[in-house]
Amino acid sequence: MKSNYTPNFYKDIPIPYFVCRVELNLDSSLKDVIFSYVNVEFCHVASKKEKDLIGKSFFEIFPKSYQTWCDEFYRAAYLKEKFYNFRFLGDLGYFIAYSMAPTDEEGHISCVFFNIDEQNKKSEELKKAFMTDDLTIRIAKILNSNIPYSVAMNQVLKELGRAIDSDRAYILETAGIKIDNVFEYTKEDVPSNAHQLKNIPFSILKEWTNNSSENGYIEMDDMDALEDENPYLYEVFHNALVSRIFVYPLYSEGKASGFLCVDNYSYDKNLNFLKLISDTAGFISARVANHILVKRLEKASKSDVLTGLLNLYGFGEEVQAFYKANKKNRFVYAVMDIDDFKTINDLYGHPIGDLALKSFSKALVRKFGAKAIIARTGGDEFSIVFKEKSYDNVEETLREFVKADKHYTYKGVTYPFTVSLGYAIYPMDGIQLQDLYAAADSALYHVKFHSKNDFERYNPSMMLGQRQRIGFSLKEITNNVPGVIFIYQAESGRILYANSDCIRMFDCENQDDFMNYVGYNFKGMVYSEDYDRVEQSIWEQIHSNDKENREYVEYRIKTKKGKIKHVRELGHFVYDERFGNVFYVLVIDGLGNDV
Repeated sequence: MKSNYTPNFYKDIPIPYFVCRVELNLDSSLKDVIFSYVNVEFCHVASKKEKDLIGKSFFEIFPKSYQTWCDEFYRAAYLKEKFYNFRFLGDLGYFIAYSMAPTDEEGHISCVFFNIDEQNKKSEELKKAFMTDDLTIRIAKILNSNIPYSVAMNQVLKELGRAIDSDRAYILETAGIKIDNVFEYTKEDVPSNAHQLKNIPFSILKEWTNNSSENGYIEMDDMDALEDENPYLYEVFHNALVSRIFVYPLYSEGKASGFLCVDNYSYDKNLNFLKLISDTAGFISARVANHILVKRLEKASKSDVLTGLLNLYGFGEEVQAFYKANKKNRFVYAVMDIDDFKTINDLYGHPIGDLALKSFSKALVRKFGAKAIIARTGGDEFSIVFKEKSYDNVEETLREFVKADKHYTYKGVTYPFTVSLGYAIYPMDGIQLQDLYAAADSALYHVKFHSKNDFERYNPSMMLGQRQRIGFSLKEITNNVPGVIFIYQAESGRILYANSDCIRMFDCENQDDFMNYVGYNFKGMVYSEDYDRVEQSIWEQIHSNDKENREYVEYRIKTKKGKIKHVRELGHFVYDERFGNVFYVLVIDGLGNDV
């Protein structure tokens, strides 16, 4: 007979629970035990649905458990006893812990139980997870603290190495070509392998990890297998007596930045090894990425963006440190700049000037390299402190550098430029750094004022102190001189420069508008009917070599608005190293217009 006993308040108990009706024979012996209620968890354990259990005999469902349960069923149902026990349930194949008790309904018992093996396993997993997380948290705290970068890395490796009883734990850092830096923890009496690791090309490690594992990491318990796969790495690890190794990649900005490695380690049953390594690698990657960012910011604050040399701030810092360490030694302080740099900028634009600065920077690095502290300390000004140049050979070295050919290339055309340099020697020309700079700067000013493309050592007859750069820029002069000024190449007629008065004379809005209108050529400036006569007159005067009697040339122009104007020009024919034969032209406007 099917029972209607349904204690709904037990329905959601999160462990197996059932209620049975205990039936007796006439002699009060146990006849049968019938399921009256089962919850979902019990159905899951029995691998049956509720409808297949209710009304069925307990011994039909669990036939191997008849003898072990009969006495307790009877005593709980009719003697009202409670039982707390555990036993092996043969039908399920594992030990259970259970609690059995009588219910308010006569002849019924209720029972709850759970899998001891499963609970022990869960307990072990919880313990493992707790200990793994605890160690991971300690590692994360170290890496997120204010501890210096290298100290933090070494502490993390020590924590990790001891936890898994490894011979070595190491971090391999790379910028993409080779292993640039190694942090290493070694067990006592285990030799370091850092030197050999630092020589490994990054490409070899990357290829190994990419080809050897779909998971992205390497776990190798038999290092002999590496001999055929990668003889180079096999040799490195074999010489270090590595019998097993685990290699996990580190990432920064989506790119591999290194590896976290442990060798000759043990699996601690209290730790989730893979989770520990992967989480630690994640935290290390974050610290490495932050360290790289800080280094970039530090470099940016001390470096010149255009040339890559030190800037004024970085130069001052390095020179100050060098000065403190070399107060008893003689050294040379030099200041230099590019001759007529403003003219380069004004004539050809700042992009061309930037090419000259870059070219000069490369020349400095090629010549002096690590032997000097080199910086771009202002627009076209460069400063150098020579670490290894004595007074005996400095003059020859500087002369060789200043007089050497220097050039930059733009659109396939090579343009030469020259530099001027002034220098002072410590301690003869100055005791303090600011005095040395002032002396070298005064020597540079002396060179610029008298010759250019030369060098001078400071002497007391030179004005000491911060020099004032004299002269106006080409742009300032040409835009403020009353009259039209332009420059063009003699043979090709290509216009190199036109001042603002020239642009206005042609009714153009700006220099680009003007250049487009005249086709970048002197021929486009002259009224077409006058050009041949003007060209012939100019060259006749040049070939006459009579500079005293050179006459103006008069011709007409046609403005962008269609006006015809009469103008008079006086040209100066010169040779320029960059452009060859060049005309510098002054034009007087206002001779009258044709309507």
